[in-house]
Parts: sequence; structure tokens; C-alpha cells
Amino acid sequence: MKFIQHIFWILVPAVAIALSGCSNGEYVLGGQYLDSHMHTVIIDTCTVKLSTVQIDSVETRNTGRGMVGRFTDDRYFGKVEATTYLSYSIPPSVPALLDIKREKIMMDSCVLIMILRGSYIGDTLKTHDIEVHKLKEAIEEPISTESFWSNDSREYNEPALATYKLHPRPGTIFKSSLQFPYHNYTNHFYVRLPDTLGIGLLNKMLDNNSSTTPTATEAAIIEKSWLKYFPGIAITAGANNSGIFGFGVRTDSLCAIRVYYHYVDYKKIKGSFNIPVNTNRYFYGVKCDRKTGLPFSDLHVGTDDPLTGEKEVDSKKSGNVGLIQALTSTYVKVEFPYLNNLLELGDFCAITDAALLLYPADKSYSDSMPLPGKMSMYISDEHDSQLAQVTSSAGTALTGNLKEDEYKKDTYYTYDISSFLSGQLGKTGMYKRYLQFSPSSDTLTSSVNTMLLADPKLKSDATRVIIKFLIYENE
Repeated sequence: MKFIQHIFWILVPAVAIALSGCSNGEYVLGGQYLDSHMHTVIIDTCTVKLSTVQIDSVETRNTGRGMVGRFTDDRYFGKVEATTYLSYSIPPSVPALLDIKREKIMMDSCVLIMILRGSYIGDTLKTHDIEVHKLKEAIEEPISTESFWSNDSREYNEPALATYKLHPRPGTIFKSSLQFPYHNYTNHFYVRLPDTLGIGLLNKMLDNNSSTTPTATEAAIIEKSWLKYFPGIAITAGANNSGIFGFGVRTDSLCAIRVYYHYVDYKKIKGSFNIPVNTNRYFYGVKCDRKTGLPFSDLHVGTDDPLTGEKEVDSKKSGNVGLIQALTSTYVKVEFPYLNNLLELGDFCAITDAALLLYPADKSYSDSMPLPGKMSMYISDEHDSQLAQVTSSAGTALTGNLKEDEYKKDTYYTYDISSFLSGQLGKTGMYKRYLQFSPSSDTLTSSVNTMLLADPKLKSDATRVIIKFLIYENE
């Protein structure tokens, strides 16, 4: 009972009824319950059912992040691969070049600027190849009712324009005071692009370099010509790649293409300009191969025919684990199928407190596949439609309290679901509600968070609910 008491002391304030045992003493009530007796019990054997649900995709348009890489897990979820597709805006005019004769300006180099942004899955001590390809066609900007989704993709040319050997350090804090070239082991790096591309981009920029603002018609013509010449790039996993990494994408220098140049005017003068990402024309796509024979092979993937495979897989059929994975739009659904059986314990019953404990499966997380720091909890209906995010009494979203054990034997998330279970007691049919768990909303489309939850059949100290239950009994 000490463990159960500890959980409730974390989640809820002390109440008049002491938690010194699995039931308290009897309390005599007045009024209509003058001849009734009340007692409280602690129940930690209420059945919790887990299932993994796959939705088609998540929106990946203008998230401020890109994803690139490949990760394979032959034990549970198979292979996941992420590719980022980007189109670029016409580079801005450079006043310093307006009065320089064109033949004097020489291109020095052309690079893609990338900065890793924390989220990753895979071994950061290894070298990972990433490739840059030229798109076959420009990315069309979606109309207001459309968007880009994680199951979208675009065709690109082979072979790659460039291959870069990445030594990732996603936790490194970039300091702008550092000078190029940066140390190999950093979160900030430059991918060298072909000189022929740089020369072409410089010439296009010089063609459009003007001190006057073009009319709307002229701007449309210039943009069409620009996108035909340079439709954009795809950043993909190379042959030697075993990790997925998030990186920043913004209209400034993040993921911009930078062209370095020089010219001689009494002395050699160096300069550069950035070609920024068009934030309305970029997204990342995800491909997933669940692999036959693995626990989640029956789940359909958004890029496949949705009529094949299953949208939801019970943990009984997936090795007694549930999968939460941001990249593949996968979350865990939690049910309490026998909750109403508690009503049989007395003439009148009430849930006063309830704590849900979610346990990651043993050996399912590591430094290369870290646990998400927080997970959002939503209420859903029988159609798996989200109805609301579960919040505290102060209106703050509940994202779970993660208790980590350095030996990875007693690590779990705790949630106070007192209000939810109290409201569900006695509900049946279309009025029943369920809980969904997924990476927090602020990281859902910008992370590679992956977690495997253990159900009660996998091990004794797996996912469970602890309920403090008040019972009235007439004599």
C-alpha cells in the first residue's frame, strides 16, 4: 500500500479519509443516510485495455521544422523514413551588386545551411549520410482549404546533387560567434552544393537584381521563371543512415541556400546572399514499413490503401504493447471496460480520486530512442474523434508527470483522471468515452517521439489505474 499512497500524495491533496490501508473505518452519516455506513477502498485491479490507433496523417505544412533520415526497429514498429521537400523564394536584391559590372562578379561556393533542432531518434555517435536532390517540379502552394500532410511526397531527380556525412549533436547550443567552418561535431552545418548550381542561381539573382519594385504582373512572370529553373530540393536519407533528425526551417537563414561570391574593385571584396525557403511551399513526408511478422504489421499506413490493414490493433495482438509515435500518426487508446462493475460494490458509490500510471515497455527506450518528456491526453468518442484535451482545474493541459528510474526498471507517467472516471461511472453505449495519448500538441508535428506502453499482460507493474472509491451501504 505504500506505493499506492505515494501516488495519491503526488496527485491529490490530503483529504479527511486517511490512506493507512486498503479501506478506512466506517463513518456514520446523518440525514437520509442515518442508518447507512460509509467506507473507502483503494482498488488497483480495475482492467485497463490498450490499443494502438493509426490515423492517415498529420499536417506538416509550415511547422518550422523539417525531418530527414531513416530508422529501423526489427523488434516492434519496422522502418520509418522521413524526407523534407522545399521550394525557395526569389532571392532579394543585393544593393552592393547594382553598380558592379556583371563580368566582374565571381561565384565562390554554394551551400545549404542546416541547424538540428533537438528532436531525434537513432545513435548520435554514428555518422549518417543525408542527400540533397533537385525536385522535378515546383511545389504548388495549396489553396486555403488544403494543406500538406505527412503522407505526401514529391518526385526528385537522381543522382543526388550532394551527399553530406552528418555527425549529429542535436543537443548542442549554437553560438553565432563561432566562425565558419564549424567543427564537424555540431548541430550547425553546411552542405556544399555543386558549383554549377551556384553559378546558375547567381545569374538568376543578377537577372532579377533591381532597385525598383516590380509590378504584380512582372512579379508573377519572374516567379514562374524562377520556379521553372529551380523548383526546389528534397533532403533525403542516404545509403548510410540509421537515424531521423529534426532541423529548423524558417524564412531567414534556417535551411536557406547561401551563395558566396567576390568581385575586384581596387581590392577583392567578398559577399554572400541567402535564398530563403518559401514557407508556403515546404513540408516533410513520412514513409513507414511495418514489416510482416512484427507486432504492428496489421496497422495500415497513410501512404497505402486505407482499405487494407487495420486502423486499430488491440495490445493483445501486438505483443501486449501499445505504440505512440509522432512521425507515423500513431497513438494509444485507453479503455476501462469494466468500470461500471464498481457500482455493484454498494448501494451508492463514488470515485473520489483516480490515478492512471502508464509504463513504457522494458528495454523499449534508450539514449538513441529517448522517452518524450510529456504526453497529451484527450477524450474521444466511439468513433475515435477527439472531443477535448484533458486539463487541470486551472485549465492547464495535463501532459503527465514522468518519473524516471536511472536503472530503467520503475519508470512511468502519472495522470490524475479523477474527474474523467467519475463522469464515466454508469455510462454505457454512445455515452462512453475513451482516453487518447499522444506526444504533446506542441511537438506532434515537429518531433520523432516514440514510446511503447506495456499493458497489464506484459508484466505485473505495467499500465494500471488506482482508484479511491467511496461506498455507501444501507444496513
